[in-house]
Amino acid sequence: MVNTIFDQLRQQEKENRRFAIVDVAEKILHDKGLEAVTIRNVAKMAGLSSGSMYMYFKNKEELLLCMLVQNLKVLKKDMDTCMDNQNPMEAIKKMAYHYKSYFIRFGKYINILSFTIREDSGFNNLNPEMVKELKDILSKLLALVQETLSAPPMKGALKGLPPERCVPVLWALIQGLVQITIPAPTPEDTFFDFDQLLEDVTHILI
Repeated sequence: MVNTIFDQLRQQEKENRRFAIVDVAEKILHDKGLEAVTIRNVAKMAGLSSGSMYMYFKNKEELLLCMLVQNLKVLKKDMDTCMDNQNPMEAIKKMAYHYKSYFIRFGKYINILSFTIREDSGFNNLNPEMVKELKDILSKLLALVQETLSAPPMKGALKGLPPERCVPVLWALIQGLVQITIPAPTPEDTFFDFDQLLEDVTHILI
């Protein structure tokens, strides 16, 4: 059945409302934390009834998944700019900084793996199209990392390992650097400096 122009407009309106709801949910996330992101709280702040919310998201997990996908798209867009750099090591550094920005903005609240490997608590009952979108954006992000590692100047740093095997290693390394250097409540609580650690890591790789 061919969709009419009115069907398309209705679908676009629904998507726009979903994005607006996600914006509200993300504001609650940053202001009050993950536990405060409930269907009831988001609906109240968005000026909707809880029943209306279920027209767009059937549960909190699906709302969080949509937030995650949107933030990963921003990360992908940022990381795309790294590919203009002719020096692969500098490109990796820029990727690390972009991931740090993503993590501070959103990643510290939600673990990507909880949506890709968990099977309990209803996580396996999410919108399959949204799950596919998550896996697609993750694949594109990892492909960017692999493309950078496949550059000829990186050959020596990989110590003979194929780039595809180094992708999860680098991803884990960047994530680890970010997690131990995220801003602490006070400067005295920060034990490691991200800039210095990243310089040390690239020095070891070179």
